[in-house]
Amino acid sequence: ASVSSPPIPVPPQDQTLTRDQVLGFYRKECKGRSRPARLFYLLLDGAKRDYLIPSDFYELVESLLLCHPGLSFLQSTPEFQQRYAETVVQRIFYLLGDRPDSKILLKDFIRHAFLETLMELDEDEDINRERKFFSYEHFYVLYCRFWELDQDHDLMINREDLLRYNGHSLTCRIVDMIFEGKGRPLDCNQAGFMGYTDFVWFCLSEEDKSNTTSIEYWFRCVDLDGDGVITLQELEFFYSEQLHRMECLGHESVKFVDIVCQLLDMIKPKFDKPMIRLRD
Repeated sequence: ASVSSPPIPVPPQDQTLTRDQVLGFYRKECKGRSRPARLFYLLLDGAKRDYLIPSDFYELVESLLLCHPGLSFLQSTPEFQQRYAETVVQRIFYLLGDRPDSKILLKDFIRHAFLETLMELDEDEDINRERKFFSYEHFYVLYCRFWELDQDHDLMINREDLLRYNGHSLTCRIVDMIFEGKGRPLDCNQAGFMGYTDFVWFCLSEEDKSNTTSIEYWFRCVDLDGDGVITLQELEFFYSEQLHRMECLGHESVKFVDIVCQLLDMIKPKFDKPMIRLRD
């Protein structure tokens, strides 16, 4: 789904509902369900599955763009509306889903109090006070970063573009893993490129490496063979490039063995062998 143009408001004369319509809606969609479950199944909109996917949220964001006073200035910029909607949906799945398969279950909905967040948003005209999903300021920062890397502005970036991220802070090997979809399968269906939604997920993981989704993202990138264990060989594979970069820039280098000792002392893996699992 997309939000390529502003939603069309319903004319006032078509907004009248009869008593029977309201009661019918209540019996079908609300009766016997908790408030979070009501919203969950309304977003599901009759789909024969027990989870939500990104397209289920776009109508909700369209309504927000139409009605929230903190976003009224976007009415004349359809492209920004679409990018804002994509950013919001990705942030919702990043926090609620806790997994790379783009699915949100009812238990995720309840655990993260998503309905309560919407209710708070409804009472506050300043969209930027909501920091988890809907802040326009947060969206603008993410989009500007992508725009700077996407030099031809086709809404796709390649490996060389991403290597320029944050002053060339990423190594070639970790960027290769990102473009192979190790951290998260890429939405972009063109080989060798990532789209804006892919970049949002990457950027959220790069900015805050302390949350569960980010830790799992980077663990999958470093776990080259996907066996659920990071070995010393895998660590050395990535660190050797970083060591070479430090030497080329004239920085004081740190031996790999010293890095490993610090990591194992900090993580304290529950293994006799020096290996690291996700739970560590």
